[in-house]
Amino acid sequence: MATQVQFRGGNTNDNENFTGAEREVTVDTGKQTLVVHNGTEEGGFPLLRAEDGAQDFSTTGNVSAVDGTFTGATTLTGDLTINTDALFVDASAKQVGIGTDSPSAPLDVNGTASFGDMANGWGFQVNTSDLSFRPPDANGAGSNAFVIYADGAAATDKTAWITKEGTASFSHTGTTTPTNQITLLTPSLTGTGGGSGIFLKTSQSEAENRYGSRIHTIREATPNNGASSLVISNENSGATGIEEVLRIDSSGRITLPTGSPGIQFGSPDNPAADGGIDISSQTLDDYEEGTFTPTLSKWTIGDMDVTHTVQDGRYTKIGDVVHIKIYLITEAGIDWTNSSGAIQVRGFPFAFGDNNMGIDKGYFRYQDSNTDHYPDDFLWFGYSSFIYGSEASTNTNWTTTFDGTSEIRFELTYTTSAL
Repeated sequence: MATQVQFRGGNTNDNENFTGAEREVTVDTGKQTLVVHNGTEEGGFPLLRAEDGAQDFSTTGNVSAVDGTFTGATTLTGDLTINTDALFVDASAKQVGIGTDSPSAPLDVNGTASFGDMANGWGFQVNTSDLSFRPPDANGAGSNAFVIYADGAAATDKTAWITKEGTASFSHTGTTTPTNQITLLTPSLTGTGGGSGIFLKTSQSEAENRYGSRIHTIREATPNNGASSLVISNENSGATGIEEVLRIDSSGRITLPTGSPGIQFGSPDNPAADGGIDISSQTLDDYEEGTFTPTLSKWTIGDMDVTHTVQDGRYTKIGDVVHIKIYLITEAGIDWTNSSGAIQVRGFPFAFGDNNMGIDKGYFRYQDSNTDHYPDDFLWFGYSSFIYGSEASTNTNWTTTFDGTSEIRFELTYTTSAL
């Protein structure tokens, strides 16, 4: 029969209160482990076992564990590898890899990483296809919004806020409840040129504000008065920076900067090809409209006496182009005494650039001996600040007089500059 060796022992409390002789070994029947004594240390030194053994363990060698569990404080020196690349700690580089055994950052995750409580709809998650950030709402549930906070800013001071409804704001002093698809809140800008806003690049140049166009707003007067202008700036022709090209103020007025080539109507590349025209800022400055009082007359007035019942004249002038509308009615009984020459309509606000320019007869009716006449062989010509009538077929002055009413109604366009 084999020899059996049996050591003194007891439960854990018995061993913790026992001071054994030097090199004496006792058995802890509670932890099912051995305790080595040195003759002086009460409780001795319990040895490590698979479970519920000693709480403190120190070694300079390698430790391998299969389905092992560490409880309490554990300090490891050197790299740590768990299942090849499930978890790897590079102690010298102070980098941790999850899903990789060659981390390149303090935390390098090869796969999906989640922070917060994504199972309940809030937190931050990065995977191979997208990035999502859903901060919790007041009830601890996800709000389905993407938020970027400014450095050290309060919760109400966002640099970006995107709601689950699809509205967004990007700002320095922003709003957490945007109502537009995109709202940009930028610092107060004054004058032309720089500032923030929307920048549309046309090149991949590394220059931040080059090769593109900027759209932004500026305050028109005292800050916070609500009045603002929309400004569009483009890369200038010398490719040296951004310059303002158009401004629309709070009243709807459109302003072009001094020296602007103006507004082009027609083909963007060749307006002349389809009859387009250019209107410059200087031409627009020469815009004028108003009324005038036309009168029926003769080339030589003499003692002529006319009673007018309607004398409507209106004009619009843009640059050297004048558009005229006339409506003139006279009563019967015109006194033609000592008058002679061609019939005229006087009172034009601007002189013709060239005299004797044919216009049109428009609508001309006169009454003589109670008979209405609508002359066909008739044409008006421009001269100085009036028009005169002519017989179209003979190009001679129209000198006919009449005793009844007359009515003249037409519109025409002429220029104040000579050919």
